[in-house]
Amino acid sequence: MIPCMNKGRAGSGPWPGPGPAPLAGLLLWLLAAALPLPASAHGVEMGVDKEPALVVRAQYTGGEPMSYAKVRIINPQGRTHQVGNADARGRFAWLPDKDGRWRAVVQDGMGHRAELALVWQRGGQVKPGRPAGVIPLGRPLWARAMWGLALIWFLGGAVFWLKGRKRRARPE
Repeated sequence: MIPCMNKGRAGSGPWPGPGPAPLAGLLLWLLAAALPLPASAHGVEMGVDKEPALVVRAQYTGGEPMSYAKVRIINPQGRTHQVGNADARGRFAWLPDKDGRWRAVVQDGMGHRAELALVWQRGGQVKPGRPAGVIPLGRPLWARAMWGLALIWFLGGAVFWLKGRKRRARPE
């Protein structure tokens, strides 16, 4: 048996001084620094697949696209499938992964909202549904504005007529 020189102190063992552990660590560190190994980070690859995607287009009644509007795609189970923004021309594309009735909800953040429902079948068959949140108005914008003004004029006239009637009913 070899007598211990550093009995009871740090690095105790048969060797004088701190012991072999720090020296071995230093040698391993120098060896790792001297041998450059390739880093194993992940990379990025891109490709193009030609699959049948659904593209929805959103625009205002005047024909101006709803550029960069928020789009939410709802799958046939009623859960959100995808959320994103339309492009500059108001278009948004996605790939349905199940057959059924899909809905696209578009909001521009200024109070305009539209919802479109469509039926997707395997092989890329689409049966467009009626827009769910858009009221189909066959009249041009100027005609709808005239109807709105006429309604306001009528309501104003009705209020003044009622006030005039109440005055005549009271004896003065």
